Order: sequence, then structure tokens, then C-alpha cells
Amino acid sequence: MKLLCRDLSTLLWQCPWILVCAALFFFLAAFAF
Repeated sequence: MKLLCRDLSTLLWQCPWILVCAALFFFLAAFAF
């Protein structure tokens, strides 16, 4: 599990736009509902 989290952290660090899109998606979902 720790290795998986580290891999995800590396992925997010290399592709920060994924985190931005996820945050925007959750924001829109919370706003819609």
C-alpha cells in the first residue's frame, strides 16, 4: 500500500493536471448536487 501511494505521488508530481482535473470534477459534482 505504501509503495502504491508513492507511485501515485510520483504520477501526480509528473502530471499535476490530473490532480487539477480531479479537484475540478469533485468541485463541480459538489456544486451540482
